[in-house]
Amino acid sequence: MTIDKRIRRVFADVFEVDPTSIDDDFSVETCEAWDSMQSIVLASSLEDEFGVVFTEDELANFSRFAVVREFVEVHLQENGSA
Repeated sequence: MTIDKRIRRVFADVFEVDPTSIDDDFSVETCEAWDSMQSIVLASSLEDEFGVVFTEDELANFSRFAVVREFVEVHLQENGSA
């Protein structure tokens, strides 16, 4: 399974949506369930899934799928996992 699909699966689980409904524009503005608590759940779930740890600055910018995917990809590249 690709990294993108794994991230979509985590998003789908956290926000209880169909993974096919998640695109680069999926965001705080487009998902009613995405609030500050769900951002924490999302971050924790992604950290568990990928073995990464997000910085406070990254967590403050958890607001759009495309941005979060980029954070995950950067961490995986830094860890040599991508």
